Amino acid sequence: MRNYYYVCVLACIFLVSVGNCYSETIPKATSQAVFIDLSSVLSKNRPLVWLFAGDSITQGAVHTHGWRDYTELFKERLYEIERKQDVVINTAISGFNIRRLNSRFDERIGRFRPDVLILMLGTNDAVSGSENLKPFSEQYTEVIKKARQAGITLIVVQTTIPLVPLDIKRVAGSDTSAQKSDMQRLESRLNFLPAYVDATRSVASNEKVPLIDHWAAWPGPISDQLTLMNDAIHPNEYGHRWMAETLFRRCGLWDESSRVCRLVSTTKTK
Repeated sequence: MRNYYYVCVLACIFLVSVGNCYSETIPKATSQAVFIDLSSVLSKNRPLVWLFAGDSITQGAVHTHGWRDYTELFKERLYEIERKQDVVINTAISGFNIRRLNSRFDERIGRFRPDVLILMLGTNDAVSGSENLKPFSEQYTEVIKKARQAGITLIVVQTTIPLVPLDIKRVAGSDTSAQKSDMQRLESRLNFLPAYVDATRSVASNEKVPLIDHWAAWPGPISDQLTLMNDAIHPNEYGHRWMAETLFRRCGLWDESSRVCRLVSTTKTK
């Protein structure tokens, strides 16, 4: 993803100063939280390979300010449950979309021969608008089929997280340095990302793979969202802890006595 820091800092100032204008919660499609049974893989005596693939949200660079991202917290949780020899690989790349992942499947997924593949995409795909929804679903389905053909034991699909709601015209009109193309890309994400989240859910349902719905688990109030985000798009260290908690809870890895599980965000998941 491109760096929207200068835009998003300004946006956050607006959100704080005129919070009453944005007090609404993010609209979310209803999604049933499904428990993911990892017992079949966790019972294996040999070391497992877990692979996370996606875009800059999963990559976790820069926006966590040096703290662990959610994939690194997942690795630490595996260590706590005595899976000390397991390998956790993060091949996510900033700016990636499902088309690019599909075209580079062998490089980003296949060559590592993972036992478990955990995917999260959609934020960059949404830039292309509604006309890309069908190709997005088709490419996502193709990635899942390639993973099955590669013998990957478990494939997990994740929805992406919501963006911080912004008044694009207000932000753009207040910053003469903002590039028109950057604002258009951000506006497309804001307008179309919910549809891509629903498409992600449909792909998971149609392909009968487990779904982790970060979008549905994300907090609604703007005040809570701002504590979890580094900018309008990327979660900060607290956002990654929130994502890790959602992942742990859905996968049966949550334990109140765990040091990793106690390292949660400033608010509680629903």
